[in-house]
Amino acid sequence: MGLGYIMMGLFVTCMFVIFDTQLIIEQSERGIRPVAGHAMELFMNLFRLFMKILQVLQELQNEDKRKRKK
Repeated sequence: MGLGYIMMGLFVTCMFVIFDTQLIIEQSERGIRPVAGHAMELFMNLFRLFMKILQVLQELQNEDKRKRKK
């Protein structure tokens, strides 16, 4: 059950990356270009995505260890 919640969090994080990227593109087309702010926003999104991927891998490893014990 824990893996399902983590996968859902991974999906939501991916959607945030897509949403923020689209927002940055739209703002850039309107002439609003705070490059440092946009870069930091994308960096934080990608960092969160990386952390979620690590959580998925850790949970998969834990499940594998539980199966081996049985």
